[in-house]
Amino acid sequence: MKAGDGNFAVLPSDHIVEVNEECIKAFRIAEKFSDRFLVTFGIRPTKAHSGYGYIKPGNDLGGAFRVEDFHEKPDLRMAEAHKGGLPMEQRHVSF
Repeated sequence: MKAGDGNFAVLPSDHIVEVNEECIKAFRIAEKFSDRFLVTFGIRPTKAHSGYGYIKPGNDLGGAFRVEDFHEKPDLRMAEAHKGGLPMEQRHVSF
């Protein structure tokens, strides 16, 4: 079976996504980049957590950022360092 061109979002079942204006805006921005990039969302951590991966934003693309680096589920010491001021975000949703 062949489907037409389109976009889809992968929303892991262990994530709670509050659909509000900020969320809708983020998906609209993501849609603009999705024809050229695999898009992933991140959230700023409020506490250190070793159960999430951390994304380091790179170059600003005008509404989105390239991923400069990614750390998969760091130990608690590294997670504390990321929360302490490094420009890292917790991985959230891929689009």
